[in-house]
Amino acid sequence: MSKIKFLSLFSSAISVLLTANTSFAIDGQPQGSTPQLSAFSYGVVEKQNDGSPNELRYLVYDGNLSLVSDTEFGKRNDYQAHGNYLGNGWQYAIIKIIDNHYNWIIKENPDPIVFGENSDLAITGCDFNGDSLTDLSFLRGNSLYFRTVKDPTITETPLRMVDLDSLIDLTCGDLNGDGIDDIATLTPVPDVKNKYFLIVYDTVSGRQIFNKVVKRANQIIITDYNNDKRNDLGLSRSKQILNKKPNQIIYHRNLKLRSRVINTSNFSEMTSYFDQDENGPATILLKNGTRVSAIDPVNKSKLWTTRTKSNYSLLRKTHFYMPIPPQEDPEGNDICSEILPANDGVEGFLWKGSDHDGRIVVLLPSKYRNFNEVSIMKGNEVLEDLYFSARANGNRQHWRGRNYPANFPNNSLVVAKRPKKTVCWLVENTAVRND
Repeated sequence: MSKIKFLSLFSSAISVLLTANTSFAIDGQPQGSTPQLSAFSYGVVEKQNDGSPNELRYLVYDGNLSLVSDTEFGKRNDYQAHGNYLGNGWQYAIIKIIDNHYNWIIKENPDPIVFGENSDLAITGCDFNGDSLTDLSFLRGNSLYFRTVKDPTITETPLRMVDLDSLIDLTCGDLNGDGIDDIATLTPVPDVKNKYFLIVYDTVSGRQIFNKVVKRANQIIITDYNNDKRNDLGLSRSKQILNKKPNQIIYHRNLKLRSRVINTSNFSEMTSYFDQDENGPATILLKNGTRVSAIDPVNKSKLWTTRTKSNYSLLRKTHFYMPIPPQEDPEGNDICSEILPANDGVEGFLWKGSDHDGRIVVLLPSKYRNFNEVSIMKGNEVLEDLYFSARANGNRQHWRGRNYPANFPNNSLVVAKRPKKTVCWLVENTAVRND
């Protein structure tokens, strides 16, 4: 039996706590403490590799793009699970897997809450009972289970769900106006190339309230696209997926089947607006390399642009974490001797688009020098065999391919083989640089 690994996908529709005009209210807290506030301009996350107890570093900026909080909490491979758990604003939180169970740990409430097993699909950042508090939640089979920090009562809601084994994206948001978050999923249509199911589930009744076959997309983006104070359902599509067409957001107003288009600048990550007071402007953040931009989806205009480090990722409200199925060959033997995280720090593994033409480039850590075959897989399917191109940048093997990084599904494996050894790296978010 293969080791079960989990991924933190860059959940879509995800909301960065963002507003272009609201300053960060820190209530006299010193820099480095957890901010208790309703909104901020944007935040980024650094996964440090220094072996300290807290390697996840959160940098938060106010409406003037000035740094107002620098906080460390959680190990680099812990799952981020931030939200308003205690009713007094945003809290940093993580999930650790201990003895095959999810342990939810909130920075202000450090006693772990054990809820869910590591074979469940964990969902973070959602409110499934309308009390304005972030829930602890997971999917098991076709049912949603959730509870709050303050109330240990567990609620189960059966959902009429499609198969999520090949899930591309999952997020939550109130899309039907009942004050309770719904779940939106993006999954491939079986045996049909470049077609996805986009489905929204009402988490009260369990029924599907939106179901449409759409063209291939990167992620789900939920926000108010037309300023009517209701969330709308959107999808982001990069130019690689669109075959050199402009980057786009396709959205459906109030869950209507007709879609509308917003062209955007280049992006490797995208998030949507989140404000715990729910009274700020709808805003979408784009990250491409070192550049972070905010756009107004209503007026289709850019609000501001700033710079950050290329290896930082955008701070998001919503994530999901699902088990990686066993990687086995047709005879049932394990493919991977070990599965390693793609984000392993400086001079380690690297997944990126070529600086020349944007196509996939993979660098293996220098200690893995003698591999003679490298491929990209999802499940038991080989998506592309890479070709060796050089040994450089710290004596690391360079392997290249024909496709663009964003063309590979999230949760892809880079599989490196040599006689008697196969090592795999899990790439949780293929659209961004992983190093």
